[in-house]
Amino acid sequence: SKPNVWQGERIFCGQILTSTQDILFSEYIGGNNLLVSYGNFFGYNFEDAIVLNKKIIYSQLFTSLHFKVYEIIFNSLNKFSFEISTINLPKKSFYSKRNLDFFGIIKEGSKVLNNDILVSKIFITNINISLLPLYNLIYILFGKEIKNIKDKSILVSFGNSGRIVKTELFSYSSKIKSYLGYYLKCRVYICKQRLLSVGDKLCGRYGNKGIIAYILPSNDLPYTNTGIIPDIISDSLGIPS
Repeated sequence: SKPNVWQGERIFCGQILTSTQDILFSEYIGGNNLLVSYGNFFGYNFEDAIVLNKKIIYSQLFTSLHFKVYEIIFNSLNKFSFEISTINLPKKSFYSKRNLDFFGIIKEGSKVLNNDILVSKIFITNINISLLPLYNLIYILFGKEIKNIKDKSILVSFGNSGRIVKTELFSYSSKIKSYLGYYLKCRVYICKQRLLSVGDKLCGRYGNKGIIAYILPSNDLPYTNTGIIPDIISDSLGIPS
């Protein structure tokens, strides 16, 4: 997007501040114009099916960006039971923590795949050593309190792989913490670029639509006497439907 205002300008309520790539000469562009050929192509474009020229994918006319936002909260029940984020995650390999910073939070610009760690969160609970004799013996020998650590790391869900574009941390005061129930919140933004593929739907300006059934390179598509190659091939039966 590009700004429509400059530094020092006085703005008013309802004024447009920025314009995206979908706006050209103050007019909204709802898509791209393609060269359509109507006819049968070996049955691949039967009824609502569409045969697509692979050149459209290379030119990225219909490439879209999808964002997934993860919000992770850190609870603090009391001074003996709380949640923290740390890089020293137990029972995790170095490879699984390759994109984490010192605090156990994913770095901006990292490429994440399915089941990668976004935030290494652990839940720590102090155990009363007076309850079990074994814990009391360990405390006498080593002089350390026994803590129960539970791994509650946040992983990338299936199908949401992409690139980390931004991470945010929000800390709250004691008064707000008692109201919300947590003292820290982390927000992670994942952006994924999706290209046009088989199964996607294309729609015309008059409501006619179809499903991409086959993608072919330009040299395998029919052409006119002047050498013009169509962008998509649609069956004439799909127009009234």
